[in-house]
Amino acid sequence: MTTGPTKDRAGGSAAAEPPKPKTAEVPGLMMEDYAVADKIVDPPRTFAYSMAVSQLASLASIEDVLTTTGGPTTGEEETGGSSAAPHRPVTLIDLGTCDARTAVPFFRACANRLRGRPGWRPDQPIQVVFEDHRHNDWAPVTSRNLRDELNTTDVPPRRGSPSAGPHRSVSSSSSSPTIFPLLSTTSFFEATVPPNTVDLAFTNCAFHYLSRAPPKARFHKAIRHVTADARRDQKAIAAFRAAARQDWETLLLRRADELRDRGVLVVSNFAWDEDRDFHWGKTDTGASLYEELAACVQDLVDRGRLTVREQRRMTTPAYYRTLREHRAPFDDPDSAVSRAGLRLRTAAINITRCPFRRDLLDRCTGPFTDVDMEEYATRFTRCFRSVTAWEVQRAFDDSNDPDDDAVAHTTPHPSRSADERAAILDEVYRLFADRVKQRPLDFCFDSVMAILVIDKVPKAAAK
Repeated sequence: MTTGPTKDRAGGSAAAEPPKPKTAEVPGLMMEDYAVADKIVDPPRTFAYSMAVSQLASLASIEDVLTTTGGPTTGEEETGGSSAAPHRPVTLIDLGTCDARTAVPFFRACANRLRGRPGWRPDQPIQVVFEDHRHNDWAPVTSRNLRDELNTTDVPPRRGSPSAGPHRSVSSSSSSPTIFPLLSTTSFFEATVPPNTVDLAFTNCAFHYLSRAPPKARFHKAIRHVTADARRDQKAIAAFRAAARQDWETLLLRRADELRDRGVLVVSNFAWDEDRDFHWGKTDTGASLYEELAACVQDLVDRGRLTVREQRRMTTPAYYRTLREHRAPFDDPDSAVSRAGLRLRTAAINITRCPFRRDLLDRCTGPFTDVDMEEYATRFTRCFRSVTAWEVQRAFDDSNDPDDDAVAHTTPHPSRSADERAAILDEVYRLFADRVKQRPLDFCFDSVMAILVIDKVPKAAAK
């Protein structure tokens, strides 16, 4: 806890620096194979690195799932362990895979842990499903040789080990693969795979999106996740909350259909820590990133570069649920989710501190004389832009028009030229970078995630 605001060394208004949090530890090969700093992101200290680090708590949960009772099975349990048991594939799915940058090491790590389970057959097939909606940019996924990547146990050496080279190849089975990649281009709000086929489902930073455009109750100023304006527009909050509640039930019921009995769903979801009023981009280490971005957009509106109509189109179709909202369907034994056989094993809020800000503090002494603040602001803003530019670009999509429901489902008709849209987007983020440069400690990518482990119990036990 902080003791009150202090004047930071860069002239910002950040609170006193809290103690550095401990990083979640994931034991053994799973952590090494995941290799956040070396394998997923090169170089580190990027937004993707930050998101990968935030998944460590999820990996710890999965590690427990894979090494204890429950979770993926080979089918032998269904026939009493007979050697003639069906040799069905174990199925893993990543929901909202995006570019698969973290899904590939996740799947490989899970496979490595499964192979260590008692009675696991060397030729046991594992099928892994990369799921995202059809409008996802699938090129980064389909351009990879997924079969070889998944079937080659290629892990980086432990830090400080004498191993030569950046990685060591432990074994390779790509010539006779046991892991088979599949793609599902169906939205996770619908059935993505056949019923009763999934042993382990995982999702990271995806279930906060709503299934449809924002409710009619719009924020008067856009680029605000609903939690950022929680005390300013109660009508909008109520509309978003109702939509998010219905979507959460839908997401869980879809997974209940897809999971086998004793299957497991691990959710790592952007959340709102209501006790401390924390969410992604707003904790105790400075400003709200979305409010800062909204101020940059407002500057363009004030100067006539953007219209109020365009500004309002930017309202984000997403909602950060509280832990209580995540738990609600499980706490009610008569809910549709409970009746479907889903049981909540664990649920907690996990906060991972921003690696950018931590790196800045580690590198600096005195008044930041050893740091190129313009370069730092550019790098920070580049990462922020990579995950928020789509929200700003909503301004140029007529189908997001807040005042005309008749165009809600029509083909978008850009109202500005491509060059003009690009220039406005660049200007918004130039203004944002200026703010980072002036007050670097006020900006951070603290990740606030709800980590849930959910079991599907057999129907007889669910009654």
